[in-house]
Amino acid sequence: MPRAHRFCRSLGVYVLLPLIIVNIAFAVESATPPFESSVPCRQITSPDRSHWFGYYDKDQFDAADRYVLGQAVEFDDRMPAATESVELGMVDTRNGDRWIPLGRTLAWCWQQGCMLQWVPGSDREVIWNTRNEREQRFESVVLDTKSGKKRVLPHPVYALSPDGRWAIYPDFRRLNDTRPGYGYAGLPDPNANVLEPKDAGLWRMDLATGRTELLLSFARIAALENPHEDMRGCKHWFNHLLYNTDRGHQSRRRAWRICRGATEPATETERPRVRRRRTRAGRRPRRLLLAF
Repeated sequence: MPRAHRFCRSLGVYVLLPLIIVNIAFAVESATPPFESSVPCRQITSPDRSHWFGYYDKDQFDAADRYVLGQAVEFDDRMPAATESVELGMVDTRNGDRWIPLGRTLAWCWQQGCMLQWVPGSDREVIWNTRNEREQRFESVVLDTKSGKKRVLPHPVYALSPDGRWAIYPDFRRLNDTRPGYGYAGLPDPNANVLEPKDAGLWRMDLATGRTELLLSFARIAALENPHEDMRGCKHWFNHLLYNTDRGHQSRRRAWRICRGATEPATETERPRVRRRRTRAGRRPRRLLLAF
């Protein structure tokens, strides 16, 4: 990481320390002693709403370490309904910690928010996912925070390439169906009853043009040779996607392949080699890490 920022999900307010942002959760009737720090520390969001950012692999700070991205809601004790939106904004840490609204979206979850993040290589553009009610699809919005100009891309994003040119994304409808809390509510998965669809999987989108391509279908994933277990009859989906930032490695994208119903996880770095880790018998999904 180019900067030493760290962030955890907050159920209360943001607290800013030099190079570190931490979350503080408050209990109204708790005997917990006040938060103490050996370095200068201040609260940068108001306590009237719950603020948080999302996943830890996204850029929350701008290149100048001035603006801090965040999301704000009026509740934090239940799953969001499909009709409930979240407000997006950024805190100006050099102007009285002023909250600057950026927009709202219906495409969000507690685990990962709406994929709000700074576009790599830009000191002014941020991106987040949204839901188009008329077209009944998930999209993404790129906002120039200095000019206020917006452009809409025809698909959502999950992870952005280090150069800011590309985005990869899964089917958030399928993700919501198979892993509630990570996908977005509001749109049903058209392949809900299909275990290995050929027209869904892992996509890549050009952030300049919005052009997309299906990089890896679930049918292709299911066909991978697995010497340890028969994966037929399992429902597949992608859960976590991440670009490899090491340009010297042949791997460029990574994703989780999960098969529901198996009892132990395994890690796969190169087909067909599998490193298997035994776990207590149970109903945990089967996980495979793909690098390609």
